[in-house]
Amino acid sequence: MKQYRDIGDPLDGADVVLVGLFSARERRYEARLDQFAALVEARGGRVVARYVQRRGASDRWKVHPGGATRMSRPFSRRTLLTHGKVLEVAEACRKADIDAAIFVNTLTHVQRTVLADILGCLVISGDDLAANGGTGHRPLKGVTASRFIPRRRGAGRQRSQRYDTQQTEVAALAKQVGEWLAQGVQPGEIAICTRFNLLLDAVYDELTGVGIPAVRVRDQPGADVDGVRLATMHAMKGLEFRCVAVVGVTAKAVPFTKEITPSEVDQAQHDSDLLRERCLLFVAATRAREALYVSWSGAPSPFLPSTR
Repeated sequence: MKQYRDIGDPLDGADVVLVGLFSARERRYEARLDQFAALVEARGGRVVARYVQRRGASDRWKVHPGGATRMSRPFSRRTLLTHGKVLEVAEACRKADIDAAIFVNTLTHVQRTVLADILGCLVISGDDLAANGGTGHRPLKGVTASRFIPRRRGAGRQRSQRYDTQQTEVAALAKQVGEWLAQGVQPGEIAICTRFNLLLDAVYDELTGVGIPAVRVRDQPGADVDGVRLATMHAMKGLEFRCVAVVGVTAKAVPFTKEITPSEVDQAQHDSDLLRERCLLFVAATRAREALYVSWSGAPSPFLPSTR
């Protein structure tokens, strides 16, 4: 599981993919990619792959006004590219453990947010990179909806652990929370998330049983309410904490079989469902600013890097 932190130059030492959507009329798209590759390399990054999608006017558009204009428009207001192309890039990013995806196109805030969650890495708009220059080392600012990017290999403050039973897993979690509190982290700066409420109930009982205050995010506790925050993975989106524990990350929970369309019924939907499940885990894990703890009992989720 990757960790995340704030850093001055996110491309220094990073493995990067270049992604671009181009009109079928644009002939110099390869030259544009070369320019961005040079900018990445000037900042110490390494371009490991390029992904291009081109948009042309259909026969229907050719006989109606506005066809040429449509060629320059995104396929999607949320992801820029087609659904299939996004899945292709996401799978490549996962397999190659990519640190950043640079889109040569201008991206909206929504597109950056959605793409970062789907691709599982930092997403940078070409405008951000070009505006900051390629030869200097000025920080890239405001390049993604999430301010966190992967640490380089070997960095600390991350722990993953397997347990034989759920009971021992929950007990170990309470011990981990106690260690964070002893380090000076306030209860409200700690979050624990699970896939299902049933496990979250067990976590609540364990924490309160050893004297650690806990509150549920769904109850919308104010900043003045003391207690470790408890939430399902779905409820973690948009939140941020110093320390986060993601527990119950088992093969049965993530992905959850009932949420996955069988491949023999619809392969495309099956792949899309798996990607959505992977993104759910990614979002939960990236809520941590300083420390991330991941645990499971029994068979681990196939989405955990150590199990692939």
